[in-house]
Amino acid sequence: MEQQKQGTDLTGRAKVIYLTGGYIALATSLLYLLFPPSPLTDFIFKTIIVSNCMLNIYLWKKYFPDKIGSLVLNVICLILFLFIIGH
Repeated sequence: MEQQKQGTDLTGRAKVIYLTGGYIALATSLLYLLFPPSPLTDFIFKTIIVSNCMLNIYLWKKYFPDKIGSLVLNVICLILFLFIIGH
């Protein structure tokens, strides 16, 4: 019983981190597109977006492979990521 509760608790924590990271990546991407950054902030924006996208992909594969909403959030993050890297 205790192990089951601990597993549920870890999944809940992963979900909070996953959603927070996804929304941070989306918000950072939108800020990047709306306000062209200087070279220093360009590096900071890209680092935040890349790290959050990679964290979200890891958490999605480990904890939420059957959730369609999670997949949609990852796809949006990756499209924005590719657009920004190519920009």
